[in-house]
Amino acid sequence: MNLTTTTTLDAATRDAVLALAASAESADGQSPLNEEARLLLGHPGASHVLAADPGGVLVGYAQWQP
Repeated sequence: MNLTTTTTLDAATRDAVLALAASAESADGQSPLNEEARLLLGHPGASHVLAADPGGVLVGYAQWQP
């Protein structure tokens, strides 16, 4: 497991986060990201913690807003 923290997401990583969120929502019917969290995926103002498996596939995401 590889954990990284960043304050900006490139387009590919942002798309991967949204795909992971969509997968979680399809499993239980609840969006894991509220509107503010979704908006901050493409704008400054949050720290993003990304968890990737050994192959580099995103398997977890957390966001912290100061």
